[in-house]
Amino acid sequence: MTLQRWQKYNHSNLAGSYCAQENLSTKEDSQEARARLSGENEYPRRASCLESKATKGTAATDCGVTMRGREYLTKSEQYAVVYEKGSSWLDGKVVMKALPNGLTWSRYGLSVGRRVGGAVVRNRLKRRLREVLRLTQLRPGWDIIFIARSPAAGADFASLGKSVQGLLSRAGLLMRENEKACLRVN
Repeated sequence: MTLQRWQKYNHSNLAGSYCAQENLSTKEDSQEARARLSGENEYPRRASCLESKATKGTAATDCGVTMRGREYLTKSEQYAVVYEKGSSWLDGKVVMKALPNGLTWSRYGLSVGRRVGGAVVRNRLKRRLREVLRLTQLRPGWDIIFIARSPAAGADFASLGKSVQGLLSRAGLLMRENEKACLRVN
């Protein structure tokens, strides 16, 4: 659309209100005017976060930035290795497979098949399992997969948490109180 047609269109639609196109220049913008802001000035809120991180040395969870991928098994190859070489512990609601990973943190993955229920049921179950694991202190250095069975679909949060805690304690993957104290001191 040419500039004249655009002005005519806007004048007829705006019916006497102020039109910004009257102040438009037909010249090309200069290179400085089109230049993007640098990374730290582009988002002022983000810039203040970066400054606070530099001064305080805070964790990556400040200002909405999370290291989400670090604590989860994300690739099918990671799941395959744990399925193939990992040890299993069984419960009525959940099956757990675990394998040492050689890292300084533990990662976990969830497997909830269609047999458990519809999409709403499966997603609710995954949210509950994630919350149970968020509240649980795990020993570092393990890849863990939780496989939900059909009875887990009808389980409430408390019974699901009890099942997961039982599996983790039988496997020896729960962090004890004295280990937590040692980590805080170090």
